[in-house]
Amino acid sequence: MSEEEIKKIRIELAHFAKIANEIDQKEKLILDDLASKGVVRPLYSESKPLSEILKAKRDYMRELRSTSAYSDISSWVTNTINKQYVLYMIEQEEENLLCCSDPRSIKESKEKIEKGRKLLETDLQAALDFFTEIGTCHHLWSLESKLLKETFGVRIYSSQELFPDFMFD
Repeated sequence: MSEEEIKKIRIELAHFAKIANEIDQKEKLILDDLASKGVVRPLYSESKPLSEILKAKRDYMRELRSTSAYSDISSWVTNTINKQYVLYMIEQEEENLLCCSDPRSIKESKEKIEKGRKLLETDLQAALDFFTEIGTCHHLWSLESKLLKETFGVRIYSSQELFPDFMFD
């Protein structure tokens, strides 16, 4: 994606940063107030102010995803974060090699690195599937959030943030 395309999309999505900031500030005030009352992990479904925050977040995401700018970048973002994740997992396997002394584990890590690199060159989805494990969604959401914030200046909410009363893996 060119710098000019990124700049154009940043301009188109600029107002979303303000909206997300307002939502986050309101949520922080509510959570700080609850924490001062001893409530550490509130159930959003049991709190009217927090359920209103969730509605605002979900409306925000629906509106963001419906923009042409977001549609223009969504496949680029997905490919970028998937590639970052696969590279991260290969890096983790390489680190395992440095601290491992078991010959079988060393062989497994080397095979995983080799297969991961080959898949990355030929089939990104297969490479992602190869390294997917429990908790991968959280890592991908984190990468997506960081990429969108740093590149386009836009805040997104993960499924965990949109549905905090649910467990994700």
